[in-house]
Amino acid sequence: MAIETMKFVKLEKLKKPPKYIKDIDKSLFTPEDIFDPFDKNMLGTYQMTQQELFEHIMAWEDIRNKRQLEYLSGHLHETKEKIRFTLTPKFGFLFVVYGERMIHYVWEMLNTNATYMWSFEQGVWSHQRQLQKMEEVISYIRNHGRDSYLRNVSPREEILFRRILHQGAGSQIVDFFPRWRHAVNEAIV
Repeated sequence: MAIETMKFVKLEKLKKPPKYIKDIDKSLFTPEDIFDPFDKNMLGTYQMTQQELFEHIMAWEDIRNKRQLEYLSGHLHETKEKIRFTLTPKFGFLFVVYGERMIHYVWEMLNTNATYMWSFEQGVWSHQRQLQKMEEVISYIRNHGRDSYLRNVSPREEILFRRILHQGAGSQIVDFFPRWRHAVNEAIV
């Protein structure tokens, strides 16, 4: 019971991470990384798998883009890869999707109106260099904002960027999820 209580308290803190998280020179976290800043103020530690962490977060109320997150996690994310997490500007997930020609990094933040996708030609960049580039990009967005990134992103041959909007996310009449899913699947090459 005590371990379950500690786990609940730690995960609830992810909704509003402490202000010093913004000062950490890191934007992408693994499940193992995610609890380190929180453990300093708690007795004992408890590690979770990425699946346990994902399932707990999906149980939070009022996640507007839950279907998108579940689709990315359950259908597209490469199971041998770790899901990376972002804490700022909003809590989010960075999924890795392998296409035939490209490796795609798909960033989905909680309750936002767009999916961000960066694609790397297979064999051009090492996996480590791809992760470093994603760290740089998400750090830029964390420090300068999404609007600044969107205004300043320049098309580069080695990295392809796409933004896929969640059109009609709040519609009670039309289910726009199939359109979003089609746009994501179409972008995976």
